[in-house]
Amino acid sequence: MNKVDWICEKCGTPFKNVVPPVRHTCIEQKKLSVSLPVIQTDNLPCVHYGRKLRDILCDSCGGKKVETSVFECKLHGECTKYKNKNNIVNCHDCKANRMGYQPKYQHLIDLSEPHYFSTSDLIEDTIKMIPRMKDGDCIIGIARSGILPASVVATHLYRDLYILDIESEKVEISGRGLRKKGVINTFDKVYVIDDSVWNGDAIASAKRILAKDDRFKNSEISFVVVYAHHKSSHIVDMYHKRVSNHFFEWNFMNSPVTPLIAIDFDGILCNDFTEEEDDDGENYIRAIANRKTTQFYPNSKYKPYIITARLSKYRKETEDWLAKHNMVYEDLIMCDLPTIEDRNNIDICEWKAKAYEDLKDTVLYVESDYYLAKGMKHYTNKLVLHPYSKEIF
Repeated sequence: MNKVDWICEKCGTPFKNVVPPVRHTCIEQKKLSVSLPVIQTDNLPCVHYGRKLRDILCDSCGGKKVETSVFECKLHGECTKYKNKNNIVNCHDCKANRMGYQPKYQHLIDLSEPHYFSTSDLIEDTIKMIPRMKDGDCIIGIARSGILPASVVATHLYRDLYILDIESEKVEISGRGLRKKGVINTFDKVYVIDDSVWNGDAIASAKRILAKDDRFKNSEISFVVVYAHHKSSHIVDMYHKRVSNHFFEWNFMNSPVTPLIAIDFDGILCNDFTEEEDDDGENYIRAIANRKTTQFYPNSKYKPYIITARLSKYRKETEDWLAKHNMVYEDLIMCDLPTIEDRNNIDICEWKAKAYEDLKDTVLYVESDYYLAKGMKHYTNKLVLHPYSKEIF
């Protein structure tokens, strides 16, 4: 079938190379009171369940012995969906709210004026700070996030680069350049650099470690960050930008805020499927196993939620891929519909939005599709990040 360029008459959203007829979530739908078919939230798949545990026979199907499935449930231990079983909760109808996660520095989380900074932003903003550090004869980067800006400064100024590791409490030379001879053990002016200051723990640890190092006992030491939280900017001597609520490309999936985040799967954790791969069959199963990872890699003690429109019948293949790449997650929420055709007949944007809305303790969803991100913001009024445009809706 021929592909065309199409523009929605209701909201003006442009689409390129799409196969008509085009179905999408018109973000102006409710504002314009246009009568368009929208799936009722009562019929959406359950968003609380985890991995499948077993198959059982339903107790409420008029003696038809209809088979249904039991899933792991973070609310009830285990649950079913739609069909009832004695002593097992039908989680689809559950209205309970989960206990919210409270990170250690909850008082610093400010949802007003959110900003998203990419790795390229970090490098560009670091370069803008270099003229203010020309008098330094040693640059120290606080591992790990401070290594990148420190390396940029040391490279541009042709200075010695040291790495300060808080865990081992060591400060070690990382590079001097091929044209420098000898080792310098004393420094007049030292700049200690990190990517940001949020609560001040890393800076405090760095000060303590350097105070015990004889190489720096007579040095004038300045502590520098590229981005300073507005409640903590007084902790450092220099910063480039003072920010409130912020998310960093290089650590938002491995930080104390990560448990407050839900993420898309395809297009975020791995590359998207091609039209040929997405056949709801053998090609799709092989393609799941062969997906490539992206720069987003949750693999620390902090676990995000995952909300994906992948069909739940591919849960095992999806979980196997996550395990293969050592990715961690709090919950994997999938679309519980039998076929791709069934999924194409619902409003995916509204389904994702409901799943996100039901995660009461989350403050940010990371979506790979620009227009879905805008639509989810419309449905939930919660923060939605499209990292590739660096926009937070």
